[in-house]
Amino acid sequence: MKQDPPSCHRCVGVTSPCGATLALLAAAIVLTSSDPARAVAVTTDGVYDPATGNNVDSSATISPNDVATFTTAVLAANGLGFGGVIHFELGVNTPGSTLEASYAGATKTLNITTSPGFNIQTITSATTLSGMGMVLPVTDSTNDNATITFGSITNGLALEAVTQVGFTILSRAATGYPQDITVTASYSDGSSTVIVSNIGNVAATDDTFYGFTAPTGFAITSILFNPANDGLDSRPVLDDFGFITSVVPEPSTAMLGCGALLVMLVRRKR
Repeated sequence: MKQDPPSCHRCVGVTSPCGATLALLAAAIVLTSSDPARAVAVTTDGVYDPATGNNVDSSATISPNDVATFTTAVLAANGLGFGGVIHFELGVNTPGSTLEASYAGATKTLNITTSPGFNIQTITSATTLSGMGMVLPVTDSTNDNATITFGSITNGLALEAVTQVGFTILSRAATGYPQDITVTASYSDGSSTVIVSNIGNVAATDDTFYGFTAPTGFAITSILFNPANDGLDSRPVLDDFGFITSVVPEPSTAMLGCGALLVMLVRRKR
Protein backbone atom coordinates (compact mmCIF):
# COMPACT_ATOMS: atom_id res chain seq x y z
CA MET A 1 0.00 0.00 0.00
CA LYS A 2 1.33 3.44 -0.94
CA GLN A 3 2.11 5.65 2.06
CA ASP A 4 1.57 9.37 2.14
CA PRO A 5 4.75 11.41 2.50
CA PRO A 6 5.28 13.00 5.93
CA SER A 7 3.56 16.34 6.30
CA CYS A 8 3.22 18.77 9.17
CA HIS A 9 -0.55 18.50 9.40
CA ARG A 10 -0.26 14.79 10.16
CA CYS A 11 2.00 15.33 13.20
CA VAL A 12 0.11 15.32 16.47
CA GLY A 13 1.34 16.27 19.96
CA VAL A 14 4.28 18.31 21.19
CA THR A 15 6.58 15.29 21.08
CA SER A 16 6.52 15.15 17.28
CA PRO A 17 9.21 17.11 15.39
CA CYS A 18 6.75 19.41 13.66
CA GLY A 19 4.75 19.92 16.86
CA ALA A 20 7.90 21.03 18.66
CA THR A 21 8.72 23.34 15.77
CA LEU A 22 5.27 24.90 15.89
CA ALA A 23 5.53 25.34 19.63
CA LEU A 24 8.88 27.10 19.27
CA LEU A 25 7.51 29.35 16.54
CA ALA A 26 4.49 30.23 18.67
CA ALA A 27 6.74 31.05 21.63
CA ALA A 28 8.92 33.22 19.42
CA ILE A 29 5.88 35.13 18.16
CA VAL A 30 4.65 35.74 21.72
CA LEU A 31 8.07 36.96 22.86
CA THR A 32 8.42 39.23 19.85
CA SER A 33 5.06 40.88 20.37
CA SER A 34 4.90 41.21 24.17
CA ASP A 35 8.31 40.72 25.78
CA PRO A 36 8.62 43.63 28.27
CA ALA A 37 12.43 43.38 28.26
CA ARG A 38 12.85 44.24 24.60
CA ALA A 39 14.23 47.49 23.19
CA VAL A 40 11.83 49.88 21.47
CA ALA A 41 13.07 52.20 18.72
CA VAL A 42 11.52 55.68 18.78
CA THR A 43 12.06 58.78 16.66
CA THR A 44 12.32 62.40 17.78
CA ASP A 45 11.74 65.89 16.47
CA GLY A 46 12.29 69.35 17.94
CA VAL A 47 8.68 70.30 18.75
CA TYR A 48 7.59 70.06 22.37
CA ASP A 49 3.82 70.06 23.04
CA PRO A 50 2.59 70.49 19.44
CA ALA A 51 -0.20 73.03 19.04
CA THR A 52 -2.76 70.36 18.14
CA GLY A 53 -5.33 68.90 20.53
CA ASN A 54 -4.41 68.79 24.21
CA ASN A 55 -1.66 70.99 25.68
CA VAL A 56 0.38 71.32 28.88
CA ASP A 57 -1.60 73.02 31.66
CA SER A 58 1.16 74.00 34.10
CA SER A 59 4.83 73.66 35.06
CA ALA A 60 5.96 72.08 38.32
CA THR A 61 9.39 73.65 37.79
CA ILE A 62 10.31 77.30 37.33
CA SER A 63 12.52 79.07 34.78
CA PRO A 64 14.84 77.99 33.23
CA ASN A 65 13.15 74.61 33.66
CA ASP A 66 9.60 75.67 32.83
CA VAL A 67 7.80 74.41 29.73
CA ALA A 68 8.13 77.64 27.72
CA THR A 69 11.90 77.92 28.22
CA PHE A 70 12.48 74.20 27.58
CA THR A 71 10.33 74.28 24.42
CA THR A 72 12.58 76.96 22.93
CA ALA A 73 15.79 75.25 24.09
CA VAL A 74 14.98 71.77 22.78
CA LEU A 75 13.94 73.13 19.38
CA ALA A 76 17.32 74.87 19.04
CA ALA A 77 19.21 71.82 20.33
CA ASN A 78 17.43 69.51 17.91
CA GLY A 79 18.41 71.74 15.00
CA LEU A 80 22.05 71.45 16.05
CA GLY A 81 21.91 67.67 16.54
CA PHE A 82 21.95 67.76 20.35
CA GLY A 83 18.51 66.66 21.47
CA GLY A 84 14.93 65.89 20.58
CA VAL A 85 11.39 65.17 21.72
CA ILE A 86 9.90 61.65 21.91
CA HIS A 87 6.15 61.69 21.12
CA PHE A 88 5.62 57.91 21.53
CA GLU A 89 3.80 57.69 18.19
CA LEU A 90 4.12 53.94 17.56
CA GLY A 91 0.57 53.19 16.45
CA VAL A 92 0.29 49.99 18.51
CA ASN A 93 0.60 49.22 22.23
CA THR A 94 4.28 48.40 22.79
CA PRO A 95 5.89 47.20 26.05
CA GLY A 96 9.61 47.32 26.73
CA SER A 97 12.35 48.31 29.13
CA THR A 98 14.70 50.18 26.79
CA LEU A 99 14.06 53.14 24.49
CA GLU A 100 16.41 53.70 21.57
CA ALA A 101 15.74 57.35 20.72
CA SER A 102 17.22 58.48 17.42
CA TYR A 103 18.07 62.15 16.88
CA ALA A 104 20.45 64.40 14.93
CA GLY A 105 18.88 63.32 11.66
CA ALA A 106 18.81 59.70 12.90
CA THR A 107 22.63 59.65 13.12
CA LYS A 108 22.72 59.38 16.93
CA THR A 109 20.79 57.16 19.34
CA LEU A 110 20.23 57.83 23.04
CA ASN A 111 19.77 54.58 24.96
CA ILE A 112 17.29 54.93 27.83
CA THR A 113 16.36 52.12 30.23
CA THR A 114 13.49 51.92 32.70
CA SER A 115 13.02 49.79 35.79
CA PRO A 116 10.44 48.29 35.90
CA GLY A 117 9.47 48.24 32.22
CA PHE A 118 7.04 50.57 30.45
CA ASN A 119 4.15 50.33 28.04
CA ILE A 120 3.65 52.79 25.18
CA GLN A 121 -0.08 52.70 24.60
CA THR A 122 -3.34 54.40 23.82
CA ILE A 123 -4.54 56.02 27.03
CA THR A 124 -8.23 55.94 28.01
CA SER A 125 -7.90 57.54 31.46
CA ALA A 126 -5.96 60.59 30.23
CA THR A 127 -5.68 62.84 27.19
CA THR A 128 -2.25 62.75 25.58
CA LEU A 129 -0.45 65.69 24.01
CA SER A 130 0.27 63.87 20.77
CA GLY A 131 -1.47 60.52 20.33
CA MET A 132 0.02 57.87 22.64
CA GLY A 133 1.66 57.95 26.07
CA MET A 134 4.13 55.95 28.13
CA VAL A 135 2.74 54.24 31.26
CA LEU A 136 5.45 53.63 33.83
CA PRO A 137 5.67 50.97 35.22
CA VAL A 138 3.93 48.64 32.78
CA THR A 139 1.98 46.80 35.52
CA ASP A 140 0.12 48.31 38.47
CA SER A 141 1.32 46.96 41.82
CA THR A 142 1.64 47.89 45.49
CA ASN A 143 4.79 49.84 44.56
CA ASP A 144 4.48 52.02 41.47
CA ASN A 145 7.93 53.61 41.77
CA ALA A 146 9.95 53.61 38.55
CA THR A 147 13.35 54.84 37.38
CA ILE A 148 14.52 56.10 34.00
CA THR A 149 18.29 55.79 33.45
CA PHE A 150 20.21 57.52 30.67
CA GLY A 151 22.81 55.28 29.07
CA SER A 152 25.26 55.58 26.23
CA ILE A 153 24.76 57.60 23.06
CA THR A 154 25.44 55.53 19.97
CA ASN A 155 27.49 57.57 17.45
CA GLY A 156 27.48 60.53 19.83
CA LEU A 157 30.46 62.82 20.33
CA ALA A 158 33.08 61.85 22.89
CA LEU A 159 31.70 62.57 26.39
CA GLU A 160 28.27 63.60 25.02
CA ALA A 161 25.58 63.08 27.65
CA VAL A 162 22.10 64.24 28.68
CA THR A 163 22.21 67.60 30.47
CA GLN A 164 18.55 68.69 30.30
CA VAL A 165 15.24 66.83 30.27
CA GLY A 166 11.61 67.85 30.17
CA PHE A 167 8.43 65.76 30.23
CA THR A 168 4.74 66.02 31.04
CA ILE A 169 2.87 63.85 33.54
CA LEU A 170 -0.79 63.65 32.51
CA SER A 171 -3.75 64.04 34.86
CA ARG A 172 -5.70 60.76 34.97
CA ALA A 173 -9.19 59.53 35.79
CA ALA A 174 -7.67 56.62 37.72
CA THR A 175 -8.10 55.31 41.27
CA GLY A 176 -4.75 56.68 42.47
CA TYR A 177 -5.50 60.26 41.46
CA PRO A 178 -5.41 63.05 42.56
CA GLN A 179 -2.02 62.48 44.18
CA ASP A 180 1.41 63.96 44.79
CA ILE A 181 4.04 62.65 42.37
CA THR A 182 7.62 63.16 43.55
CA VAL A 183 10.25 63.26 40.80
CA THR A 184 13.97 63.11 41.62
CA ALA A 185 16.64 63.91 39.05
CA SER A 186 20.11 62.57 39.91
CA TYR A 187 23.31 64.04 38.47
CA SER A 188 26.79 62.72 37.77
CA ASP A 189 28.28 64.81 40.60
CA GLY A 190 26.19 62.89 43.14
CA SER A 191 23.69 65.70 43.74
CA SER A 192 19.97 65.64 42.94
CA THR A 193 16.87 67.80 42.55
CA VAL A 194 13.50 66.80 44.03
CA ILE A 195 10.21 68.22 42.74
CA VAL A 196 6.77 67.37 44.16
CA SER A 197 3.55 68.29 42.38
CA ASN A 198 -0.06 67.26 42.88
CA ILE A 199 -1.59 65.78 39.72
CA GLY A 200 -5.37 65.90 39.33
CA ASN A 201 -7.88 63.21 38.41
CA VAL A 202 -9.69 64.94 35.54
CA ALA A 203 -8.16 64.26 32.14
CA ALA A 204 -6.75 67.21 30.18
CA THR A 205 -7.06 69.67 33.10
CA ASP A 206 -3.83 69.26 35.08
CA ASP A 207 -1.17 67.97 32.66
CA THR A 208 2.01 69.05 34.42
CA PHE A 209 5.50 69.68 33.00
CA TYR A 210 8.66 68.78 34.92
CA GLY A 211 12.05 70.09 33.76
CA PHE A 212 15.59 69.49 35.03
CA THR A 213 19.05 70.85 34.17
CA ALA A 214 22.27 69.27 35.41
CA PRO A 215 24.86 71.41 37.23
CA THR A 216 27.37 72.95 34.83
CA GLY A 217 29.95 70.39 33.71
CA PHE A 218 27.85 67.37 34.75
CA ALA A 219 25.13 65.12 33.33
CA ILE A 220 21.71 63.83 34.33
CA THR A 221 22.06 60.15 35.12
CA SER A 222 18.53 59.11 36.12
CA ILE A 223 14.97 60.18 36.92
CA LEU A 224 13.00 58.54 39.77
CA PHE A 225 9.19 58.67 39.87
CA ASN A 226 7.52 58.16 43.26
CA PRO A 227 3.71 58.42 43.18
CA ALA A 228 2.07 58.78 46.60
CA ASN A 229 -0.89 56.42 46.27
CA ASP A 230 0.76 52.99 45.97
CA GLY A 231 -1.81 50.21 46.20
CA LEU A 232 -4.11 52.05 43.79
CA ASP A 233 -3.46 52.70 40.11
CA SER A 234 -1.07 55.58 40.75
CA ARG A 235 1.21 54.97 37.75
CA PRO A 236 2.36 58.13 35.94
CA VAL A 237 1.59 58.52 32.25
CA LEU A 238 4.28 60.49 30.41
CA ASP A 239 4.00 62.24 27.08
CA ASP A 240 6.38 64.41 25.06
CA PHE A 241 9.65 63.34 26.68
CA GLY A 242 12.36 65.80 25.62
CA PHE A 243 16.12 65.75 26.17
CA ILE A 244 19.12 67.96 25.40
CA THR A 245 22.68 66.69 25.24
CA SER A 246 26.04 68.40 25.69
CA VAL A 247 29.69 67.40 25.78
CA VAL A 248 30.42 66.87 29.48
CA PRO A 249 34.06 66.82 30.66
CA GLU A 250 35.35 63.81 32.57
CA PRO A 251 35.12 64.17 36.37
CA SER A 252 38.91 64.59 36.70
CA THR A 253 38.87 67.40 34.13
CA ALA A 254 36.00 69.12 35.89
CA MET A 255 37.80 68.87 39.23
CA LEU A 256 40.94 70.34 37.72
CA GLY A 257 38.87 73.26 36.48
CA CYS A 258 37.40 73.78 39.95
CA GLY A 259 40.89 73.58 41.45
CA ALA A 260 42.22 76.20 39.07
CA LEU A 261 39.31 78.48 39.92
CA LEU A 262 39.98 78.04 43.65
CA VAL A 263 43.66 78.92 43.19
CA MET A 264 42.69 82.07 41.29
CA LEU A 265 40.29 83.10 44.05
CA VAL A 266 42.92 82.52 46.75
CA ARG A 267 45.47 84.55 44.84
CA ARG A 268 43.03 87.41 44.36
CA LYS A 269 42.22 87.43 48.07
CA ARG A 270 45.89 87.75 48.94
